[in-house]
Amino acid sequence: MLTKGDHVLVGLSGGKDSWALLDLLVDLKSRLSFPFSISAVTIDGGLVGLDPSQLEGSCKKLFIPFHLVKQKIFETVSEKKDKGSTFCSMCAKLRRGALYSIAEKLGATKIALGHHLDDALETLLLNLFFGGRMAALPPVLHSNAGHVPIIRPLLYCTEAALAGYVKLKSFKPVGCACPICPTHPEHEHTDLKRVRMKEVIRSLARENSQLHEQARAALKKVEVDRFFLTSL
Repeated sequence: MLTKGDHVLVGLSGGKDSWALLDLLVDLKSRLSFPFSISAVTIDGGLVGLDPSQLEGSCKKLFIPFHLVKQKIFETVSEKKDKGSTFCSMCAKLRRGALYSIAEKLGATKIALGHHLDDALETLLLNLFFGGRMAALPPVLHSNAGHVPIIRPLLYCTEAALAGYVKLKSFKPVGCACPICPTHPEHEHTDLKRVRMKEVIRSLARENSQLHEQARAALKKVEVDRFFLTSL
């Protein structure tokens, strides 16, 4: 995922996953035999407003440049989303667009996001049951529009492992500023599709202690001839 001279832009949402990603990349930077640089960026979607002082202060302690980008994402989604749909999908697309823009401005060669194995499984189930396609999250995503690649170094990690790491390192997550986001501590919208898929995975994991290991292996072993890819 990394090569000599890379400038990696880390999407720092303030949640446990992005904190873990940033900290692990900083540690990796000191261990690799070739140099690469790291910057962090937080996208403020403009709903409540995000106090960046904690994010900026933590980045300063890690000697990582911090950038805050303000976008009217909530306003845009409120105007354009379909009636009855959730904000999450369009919000993610707009945030990705903002990341591509700031990456180009800063001269970053890659964008790193903190998606983990549970995210990949949730995405797979969402696409299967609600999107009519089979797709998860690739470790490296190449843009058809010519943007810099997106890398996901934590895809082999479970959400529980990352939560334990953040607790061990005493990072204090900063919740999403959107009160309807499933990551917000006061949200009540537990009928969101992604939240439902998360509960499905947790339930299955309680029944099968090897679920994540088996799912990780399955995502690497796709038997294409077992799908409906030819006409009868």
